[in-house]
Amino acid sequence: MKPGRTLGCIAVFVGGLLVTLTSVYANHVIAGGVIYSPTSDLSETSVQCQFLGVKSTLPPDKRVLPNAFVIPTTIQCTVVHKDGAMSFRLSTSGTKLDPFTVERPTGGEHIVTLTGKMRSHLVLGAGPERRHFTEIAPFKAVGVDVAIPGTGQDSFALTIYYSANKDIGLLLLKALGTELVTCNADTCTLTVAGTVIDGEVEGHTTGGE
Repeated sequence: MKPGRTLGCIAVFVGGLLVTLTSVYANHVIAGGVIYSPTSDLSETSVQCQFLGVKSTLPPDKRVLPNAFVIPTTIQCTVVHKDGAMSFRLSTSGTKLDPFTVERPTGGEHIVTLTGKMRSHLVLGAGPERRHFTEIAPFKAVGVDVAIPGTGQDSFALTIYYSANKDIGLLLLKALGTELVTCNADTCTLTVAGTVIDGEVEGHTTGGE
């Protein structure tokens, strides 16, 4: 299935999920599938992320415990960099997630924030020269739900804090440069942020918020 078609199906699913769950008991829903590029050259680096989470803060007499997670939160992202000198594929998935948040600071867009830890698998190069690296590192993901449809309006930012004493952070710095990766003595921080070019970010709370 092509990425655009996949994300279109996700957007349809998200819409149905919001209608169904918020009408029953869930009052915090995040979901989406996005493709974007953190650089002006879309052929060099692209990011694809999918995330989903549903929780309720209704009181126990409604048969749902406060802050109960109706659907466990998940997030997966893939960063692909195509370059003749140093190409790679970075696949990440949430392993230990903090409770997500949905905020509406200006009364307009919804800001979805996920934090916790991600397992990263970096595949560097191709063919017999291919190398594999794995690391579990803290992360922060922020999606901004501006409108439906979200293409060209919603945005997403993924930040992962790799150890400067391990391989992945330093390799990403070499491949992407200081525009996307910054390192100090302890940490190499990867930040890939951009406007959604395909897909949707959805953050919703009941009561029309």
